[in-house]
Amino acid sequence: MPPSVTAPLLAERDAPAPARGSKRDVALSFVGKGVRMFSYGAIAPIFFSFLKGGGLSEQRIGVLLTAILLGDLVITLWLTTRADGLGRRKVLMVSALLKIFSGVVFATTSKFYLLVLAGVIGVISPSGGDIGPFLAVEQACLTEALTQDDEKEAKDSKAEIAVVFGWYNGLGCLTQALGALASGLAVRAFVSLLDWSLHRAHQAVFVGYGIIGVILVIIYASLSDAVEPQVSNGYEKFGEEDVPTSFCGRAAGALLPKLHVGLRRPESKFIVARLSALFALDALGGGFVMTAWIAYWFSERWGLSPELLGSLLMAASLVAGISGIAASHLVKSIGAMLTMVVTHLPSNILLGLVPLMPTAATASAMLVARYCISQMDVPARQAYVAMSVASDERSAAGGLTNIVRSLGTSFSPLIVGILSSRPPSSFAFSSPWLIAAGLKIIYDITLYSLYRCGTELRAHEASAARKDEQERRAPNVKA
Repeated sequence: MPPSVTAPLLAERDAPAPARGSKRDVALSFVGKGVRMFSYGAIAPIFFSFLKGGGLSEQRIGVLLTAILLGDLVITLWLTTRADGLGRRKVLMVSALLKIFSGVVFATTSKFYLLVLAGVIGVISPSGGDIGPFLAVEQACLTEALTQDDEKEAKDSKAEIAVVFGWYNGLGCLTQALGALASGLAVRAFVSLLDWSLHRAHQAVFVGYGIIGVILVIIYASLSDAVEPQVSNGYEKFGEEDVPTSFCGRAAGALLPKLHVGLRRPESKFIVARLSALFALDALGGGFVMTAWIAYWFSERWGLSPELLGSLLMAASLVAGISGIAASHLVKSIGAMLTMVVTHLPSNILLGLVPLMPTAATASAMLVARYCISQMDVPARQAYVAMSVASDERSAAGGLTNIVRSLGTSFSPLIVGILSSRPPSSFAFSSPWLIAAGLKIIYDITLYSLYRCGTELRAHEASAARKDEQERRAPNVKA
């Protein structure tokens, strides 16, 4: 009996096994991740206050944040869907140049239209998260450097890649935390020792953001050819297109449109389309609690100073990084999909409890507790996407899922900007926490439902296949 069309989404697909690749490329990818996340962590705690200090209203800040996220969507779509063809190193270098452009503009002007231009065209992260084409292309480079053709169980392959991604994300969380701490200390030193205004001190942080872009150009220029995509196996040439030999791929191709987004195989389009729809809902909730807004909320609601905010966000990032590393052991035990399900729901319940805490200390403790498990689904999700498509589709698959997440995130700041204009002690001011938790919990329940349906469907198909096999082997007795 042929496999179900839904199998690519919910079952583990055969994939190349991790092996020793270019250690230098792996190290460079990790260094690139580290310095990039340091810069993102440095600007996130001050982003909202920096824009307010420049004369922007809360509503205009919300519009700017949405413009940044929509611009990131377009840039990421264009670059990641072409990275495997143009060259991954080139795309990473172009992305670093766009990062430099954003840093320079934000550091030198407070004019709204110029900030929108820099946010749309350039690469800047108001959330503190890994934004732009970097993540998808860099992880494709990592996967390429770590894999080779070899027969191995797909579940083991995903687990080993998840271990690498866990450490990769853990390093990112660590350096993001150090960036947040360094930013708070630097701003305090500039104001107290150099007698700078707060806004000027914030501008200096954005200068550092641009300088790190220069460092990234050098790092990515040093990558070798081993990070570029290899020829994929398991597909037959048919005319001008690669056609998957499996029934599942042909069935998915009949259901999905002929999209030219770096995914040539219908089976890959099926997987990415289904995952993207789910990730968009999760990202929509995440857009209500971006790091920049969290820092602003703690500052306005509880009066936390920049250095205390830096320490709080550092602690949150550190425990998030540790949890991402620990998640790889869960992937080995229960698989990537179930790891995504069982770790995310409790963290979102804790998220909804943050604004209900009576003091700054308990609210901070609840936030850190949430981060203890909130990132455990990330390496599992990234490994699942990377190992569920062919080698020459990994940049596009990672980019498309990240783009959909950016699209989901981009609409939330418009609402957050309106709610943030209310008095800090009001329910409306703190309501983004509850909205985010509710949307993310819906995502968790939906993902778990799909997992259960897929498990039951595969069990039914396996039983039917065994029954068919028994009937074929039974002697043909004529009446």
